[in-house]
Amino acid sequence: MSKIYDLFESSELIVDTAIELGASQAESVVFEEKYDTTRFNNEIHQNISNRNMGAYITVVVDSNKLSSISLSIGDLTEDLLKGYIHDMIEYTKLLKGDPYFSCLPQPGKIKCDSGSYFPLTVEFQPHDKAEIIDSCIRSGLDYDKRIRSVNGYFVNGKRSVKINNSNGVDEKHDISLADVQIGVSSEENGSVGKGYASKTSRDISELDLIALTMNSSENSVKSLNPKTAPPKEYEVVLKPSALSARKHSISDGFSTETYNDGRSFLCGRLGEKLFDEKIIITDDGADERSLTATPFDGEGVPKRKLKMVQDGVTQSLCYDTYYAKRDGVESTGHCPNKIDRMDGSIFKSPIPMNMILEPGDVSDESLIKDVKEGLLITRMHYVTVIDEKKAILSGMTRDGTWLIENGEIKYPVKDLRFMDSMLKVLSSVDAIGNESTVENRLREHCGLLSSLTTPSIKLPSMRFTGLTQ
Repeated sequence: MSKIYDLFESSELIVDTAIELGASQAESVVFEEKYDTTRFNNEIHQNISNRNMGAYITVVVDSNKLSSISLSIGDLTEDLLKGYIHDMIEYTKLLKGDPYFSCLPQPGKIKCDSGSYFPLTVEFQPHDKAEIIDSCIRSGLDYDKRIRSVNGYFVNGKRSVKINNSNGVDEKHDISLADVQIGVSSEENGSVGKGYASKTSRDISELDLIALTMNSSENSVKSLNPKTAPPKEYEVVLKPSALSARKHSISDGFSTETYNDGRSFLCGRLGEKLFDEKIIITDDGADERSLTATPFDGEGVPKRKLKMVQDGVTQSLCYDTYYAKRDGVESTGHCPNKIDRMDGSIFKSPIPMNMILEPGDVSDESLIKDVKEGLLITRMHYVTVIDEKKAILSGMTRDGTWLIENGEIKYPVKDLRFMDSMLKVLSSVDAIGNESTVENRLREHCGLLSSLTTPSIKLPSMRFTGLTQ
């Protein structure tokens, strides 16, 4: 009978098997996720425990012919593994060689990581979650008689990644994560108010769910009976959750792949001052302010601190091993995890995964006080890239938008559609807040790709083109 292996424990075996069957090089990236999810809407209505495993296997034949497969199974038999890899190798022999491919990465010196894994986050018990959620629901419903529902989810668990290749790369990393999202709905005379609050941390003890519920409840009630604000250019104060919705329009521009393809807004402009001089953006996998801080990237290369924007001037592109060899430079450690979603989506482009917008020295209250006529925006959704090279985005506000006049929040307004260029919007920044939070977080149904750590920000102008219905 064929021996049965746990997929997550089979990374080295996968590589060894590929070499034995004729591959010149091989790489195995395996992951395991264990998450407990509790969903609620005025009462807990669902508890789910998930364990997901996957592997992304790459084989190289004749020095520069490559192919890859992804597996999403728990157990792997010896015969099945040999069958997969044999078929891969035979298929790869039929391919044309990639003239830009040189070799898989060599082992590098990985920094010690001590702040990613908190046992309590992983071991937090369902009955403890139930007690906290019950308190949140009651506190939200008791906050105001107009509140109709307190809903959301509370997730806790861990992710483990193991990377091996035939050149000697052998790395493993564990990260614990807890994520909570709380929405509160209120109603008055047919008007519906929405509030939203969220928090993600590697350490579950940092989550104050009651405080989040109070914040969401307050915003929900305050957003009742919104007025219509005419679409036009406004000063805006973007909270971190609003700014994060625009993250990918910035991060994708710093990818070597989009740059080489001519799609990046940096094409022909790398090294220019494209942003306000207050903007300083780094990408640093060793900075524990980043939720997704990890010591190595998706192919086992040590992550390094990368200056993306310094005093408004664009500095560097993100490289993985492939594009680094192609351009004759060193990898910056920005290969994303080969499998980074439970739905099996695969990300190949080198991208920033630990973006940090450095905070300023202004409180959020002061950001608002400096607005003559503008909007305070809590969140954005349905954000779509209209023009990648010009970084033009379109989307809508949600979960609390307020009109500000002469430094005071006057009243809630109906949600608006916007369309504007991030390059134009961020070329002039009035002020940056002094408190950062992590956004673009662990999501309920998919794994962890990247995070943005950012404060609130005040912009002198942003274009709104219409009202949402």
